[in-house]
Amino acid sequence: MKDLVLTNKVSKEDFKRYFVKCPKEAWIFYSLQNFKTALKLKTNVNLRAVWKDALIKKKIKHHNDTVRLTTRRTWQNNLQIKHHFQRIETHLKVVFDSAEDFDTSTGFDPFAIYERLLTAADLTPEEQMQKEVLQTQFANIDGLDMHNVDAETIVDGNLVGSEARAYLRSQLKLENNLNKTDFGWFSFESLPYYEALEKTQKILEQKKYKLLFEPTFEYQAGKMRVKCDALINYGNKQVEIIEVKASSHHKPEHFYDLMYQWYVLTKLGYNVIKTSLCLINPDYYRGMGILDADDINFNSDFEEIDFQTEIYEPFLEKEFASTSKPGIPDDIAINSLFYVSECYMGSKTKHINFVEMFKNINKTINLDLIINKMQLELNNIETLLQPICPKYKFDYKNENLKFDQVVCQTVVRHYEKTRPNLFQLTRFKKDAAEIYYNTGLVYLTDVYEKIDFDDFYKPNGKLYFNENSQRIVKVTVNYEQNNHQKNPTDIVKMSKMKDILELLKDYYKFPVYMYDFETAKWAIPNFNRSKTYQQIPFQYSIHVLTDENYDFNHPNETMKHFNFIANELIDPRVDFIQNFIKDSFSCGPGVYVAYNVAFEKMVLKQLMWQFPEYYKPLKWIYQNTIDLMSFFNLKENNWLIYDPEFCGSYSIKKTQPALDSTLSYQDLKINKGDKASATFRQFMDKVIAPEIWTNIIREDMLKYCDRDTLAMVVVLQSVVKLIKEVKPDFKETVERLNGEEECIK
Repeated sequence: MKDLVLTNKVSKEDFKRYFVKCPKEAWIFYSLQNFKTALKLKTNVNLRAVWKDALIKKKIKHHNDTVRLTTRRTWQNNLQIKHHFQRIETHLKVVFDSAEDFDTSTGFDPFAIYERLLTAADLTPEEQMQKEVLQTQFANIDGLDMHNVDAETIVDGNLVGSEARAYLRSQLKLENNLNKTDFGWFSFESLPYYEALEKTQKILEQKKYKLLFEPTFEYQAGKMRVKCDALINYGNKQVEIIEVKASSHHKPEHFYDLMYQWYVLTKLGYNVIKTSLCLINPDYYRGMGILDADDINFNSDFEEIDFQTEIYEPFLEKEFASTSKPGIPDDIAINSLFYVSECYMGSKTKHINFVEMFKNINKTINLDLIINKMQLELNNIETLLQPICPKYKFDYKNENLKFDQVVCQTVVRHYEKTRPNLFQLTRFKKDAAEIYYNTGLVYLTDVYEKIDFDDFYKPNGKLYFNENSQRIVKVTVNYEQNNHQKNPTDIVKMSKMKDILELLKDYYKFPVYMYDFETAKWAIPNFNRSKTYQQIPFQYSIHVLTDENYDFNHPNETMKHFNFIANELIDPRVDFIQNFIKDSFSCGPGVYVAYNVAFEKMVLKQLMWQFPEYYKPLKWIYQNTIDLMSFFNLKENNWLIYDPEFCGSYSIKKTQPALDSTLSYQDLKINKGDKASATFRQFMDKVIAPEIWTNIIREDMLKYCDRDTLAMVVVLQSVVKLIKEVKPDFKETVERLNGEEECIK
């Protein structure tokens, strides 16, 4: 191949998205125009004009910079080919970093969020600001990074970047002291792009500057641009690239981020002897230092705890001993906060040197060819029509990439998302895309009529539809064919009644405490005894069922309720723990219920070892907590109960309104967990004034969390009602099971 000549830009974000996601997603986010075109292809019913405009006006630049327009004949031919695929549907999810050992985020669909911003004329001042941020991101040197539209991520990224620069400067100082040298550092941070570009070359020629922040490079007349987070200059055009990430572990996008920078600098004649990731140390705890597993004292095994002597007398019989309020957190130990790695640690078994793997990849797939292919595809609307996408996977054994081709699940032929369809099935997107591509079937009613589930196999020889997915299809089709009338014997998995009653018996061991936490997180640990992205609890709600006469329609008369929210600009955990313990035993010891128990248990586990003085009561709650979601999601028996309006989702935001829609979040100003978390963090970060928090926001926060636990009561009450319909005498079995359990004790 001749030397690469680019006529279109290929940004770092384009490059990463192409490799990590797929060419179609890269195409959509390539430019604001592409984004708007994709939006039209999703929402416009009559697309003849859209396709005509896109195909006739698309410009194809040649290496001699001449431009030709697609002819009308080509347009007509293209239209004949594409008449069946004029509209598209997308499955895009932008997922923000959550607690990195437990991801609670499901992400968002950018089209759903930004359609109004890009099309509406009556934007509020806040929406207008968001629109400007979005448009600025499209024009960013690195390309559009959807994460950067999220305010919390911007703040964390800026803080991590600032601390990382301080860390790297401290490392340079240590090196100077050790080697008796006097190397300096230089930052291009505040310089405009072209000034930084010119200044970078001059500074690199000066031996006195070894550490550079945000040096700027461009290749192919600016079609590929790089601004390194940090660069170490060893002289004679030998450099080390350091990429800083507000993350504690390696991700594929980090790998391709560094590969893009390595490629550009190598093409510019630099000898990139090392590329490294600077990440947040997941084992660093503020005020405690770096801890390993042996330092974290937590025993997950069941413990016999004497309630009277180990919980009631020390914690409940009298008021908590007054404890001093948490003081100012210790300074961040900058040299412990970060770690720098020159190897990719995407595999647990093998760590691969970045530069060596980049070289291997370049020999195998020729990055010049790939980048040339990218620039053409990202400027060609027909990219959206290709049903097959390239897929690159890490080949750790050979320190390379493996190439494959897969049916695209990101952009597919249009279908009505509101109709029950294959893409709603849990963990089924890949299979759904293959079935839709190969058979043209997507709606569950059609699938049920035309596919023999017991004789429909994947290329690997496994059945496409397992027992769980078959159940979802059958229940949904029955619902559709029965004029949307629900049949309890369909919803309840009658063959598993024994398992259902085994779960249900625990909800008759009163009192039953339904509880839910709200948490906030920081990339840089904000409090002593906390680590990066640790979920810090600041709020809870508890609904207590004292007998079987509870009714969510009359909560004040039929159950007890307790709640708490932090109100001071200090670590909220001690106040949270003390109030939570008091309220969680307010009606005596009982059964504790969370929805998706892994999250609440993770929070409790961290509190137990970080605040060992409260270990016993927290451990009691921890080991007596059951999961309300088990009726829908179990390892062995998924969907013991499946309502067709679940649409394949276990989320309480789906299950509760499907089972009973009379309880809603629509009247709440704060109606999502991520919004609650972000609001509390703004209060702690002093973005929201204390008087506004106290007088305006606090009450809305309490209402939201209270609604979450009331929704749990709705779910339980609906489950009991369903079981009663299909097995009127179920309580006899429940009482017998509980009696047998008591005898064993």
